[in-house]
Amino acid sequence: MGGGSSRTRRQLRRDRVRPVRHAVAPCRCPGHQRWLGRSALRSAAWCSHRGCGVDGGQERGCRADRAVRHGNSVALDPAGRHQAGGADSVGRSRLPGPRGGAGEGTGRARRGAWHQCGAEQAAEAHLRIACAVSSQVVIVGAGPTGLTAAALLARYGIPSTILERRRGVYPLPRAVHIDDEVHRILQVAGAADDFGPHGRPAEGMRLVDARMRVLMRFARSSPNGHHGWRESTMFDQPDLERALRGAVSRQRAVTVREGVDVESVEVGDGMATLQVRGARGPEVLTAQFVLGCDGASSVVASAIGQQAYDLGFRQRWLVVDVRSAADLQMWPGVHQVCAGAQASTFMRIGEDRYRWEFRLSDSDTGAGDDADEEWALRAVRAQLGDADTDIQILRTASYRHAARVARHWRSGPLFVLGDAAHLTPPFIGQGLGAGQRDAMNLAWKLAAVIDGRADERLLHTYESERKPHVVRSVLAATLVGTLMSVRGTAVQAAVHTAMRVVDSVPGAASAGPAFIYPRVGRSGLRLRERARRQSRIVGRSVPQFTSADEQGGPWRSDEILGCGYVLLSDGRPDTGLARRARAVRARQLDVGDFGSTAPAMRRWLHTNGARAVLIRPDRVVCAAVPIA
Repeated sequence: MGGGSSRTRRQLRRDRVRPVRHAVAPCRCPGHQRWLGRSALRSAAWCSHRGCGVDGGQERGCRADRAVRHGNSVALDPAGRHQAGGADSVGRSRLPGPRGGAGEGTGRARRGAWHQCGAEQAAEAHLRIACAVSSQVVIVGAGPTGLTAAALLARYGIPSTILERRRGVYPLPRAVHIDDEVHRILQVAGAADDFGPHGRPAEGMRLVDARMRVLMRFARSSPNGHHGWRESTMFDQPDLERALRGAVSRQRAVTVREGVDVESVEVGDGMATLQVRGARGPEVLTAQFVLGCDGASSVVASAIGQQAYDLGFRQRWLVVDVRSAADLQMWPGVHQVCAGAQASTFMRIGEDRYRWEFRLSDSDTGAGDDADEEWALRAVRAQLGDADTDIQILRTASYRHAARVARHWRSGPLFVLGDAAHLTPPFIGQGLGAGQRDAMNLAWKLAAVIDGRADERLLHTYESERKPHVVRSVLAATLVGTLMSVRGTAVQAAVHTAMRVVDSVPGAASAGPAFIYPRVGRSGLRLRERARRQSRIVGRSVPQFTSADEQGGPWRSDEILGCGYVLLSDGRPDTGLARRARAVRARQLDVGDFGSTAPAMRRWLHTNGARAVLIRPDRVVCAAVPIA
């Protein structure tokens, strides 16, 4: 290559400028789009509408979103104008301040011009790719995980397109339980209010023997858990999906396309290409990122690679959904019947709705495969001990439960979430919740990278943070399923005795949740805002406190935290932590800003030995300053 090109490369290396993926954002002029080139140090943005140039910061027709520099990145300014630095005759924005204005004759300004030139040359190589992108984010699957991911991305200002092969809400219930953390995620996604009336409080889980004697209990009965919602809620999945669809419909940044089947996904030149087929016939879509939320048979997971850690758990179960106008006098929680080959589960999930699940023999193809309602009716009546109770079988379905975690959750622009990344047996009610946590963890990171506020190394932490939690959940669910299915009178008696002993130990009931909710480890906090790792609340989520508003309704402290980074302190924050907070553009809040919940928030800080914490958008504490 010529000397100029070599000089540019040397200059880029000297100043540690690393061009990364380029994003496409819509221009407000119809039919046009603005292409945003990013680098780790500085970048340039221009509009593909070449007649939209501005001069000296004054608009000349196009109201394309303004690119504003802050520190070492570039983001979109919602004000809707080009930045004050202006642009040249083809719409490229000029660097503001000393490097692009009055100081242009200085050596520093000339070096700045070289930096900009290098970034633009690297950006030009990807211009054709960027202009060909159909959507910034394509989400495959409109189940709870996909809908939540879209709603969260919209909250961060990132448009997305959902592709779903079915039309409308899937009418049959599948998942029936969420905890307070998942309810908090629904709150952030804007679906909690719509979902609230459909949830029924539950009191946790009991493991019982065939005679319904309690072996172990896990209480989850608080109406205000750590995350500000009921610790345990039972529901019908169609009700949850309708609430999430309502939240998505209120977001103009989300496009939902139903009746579209994704046939294949390929990656090339840093972007994803999707072959889809719908009412319009075959189409080719391109995207900057693709989120696979399309279940265990995910086409996105196939594109990444099907390798998975298999825990070797295989069981067949018959699920029976029941409606009864009579009160069945059932404890308001989940019963797991540890009865070997006759293991079962039953619970109340609504005002007149109940669910039973029965273990089937792996070789039995009679019950369940043909939706044998007579068999199911006899099994339910036998467990109730009352042959005269008026019950109606709504549906029966047999499932093969498995325990599996994908080895790789990302490949370039492809990600997998929910059942596409992990399969959890249903015995502890964490399958749907794991997918919601995936969406919460990934959405803000994706938004930061697309907006240019972080480079793509941040996306590597998605798998490293989520996989430890998922693995523990899968192990815990597998253990419960194994304990329920222990056979042999002597072995079963020994196992039941051991379970009663463990249940009698103080604190045993809280050991289960503590095991499956590990804090975000050091590998997941490998970011520049990490500080003072010795604090025991780093990697834990900040609690949400509730109080009554002026109308007497519930008011929750997340309404103050908002959607971005927050530096929360009791008094003046530490200088080092404040510097890290500025680097991630964190809002600074004092404990007193939380009104009636301020005493509780202050007590939480002091109990954990901290006087200031830096909180990520997903409510995880990533840095803390101890009390002096």
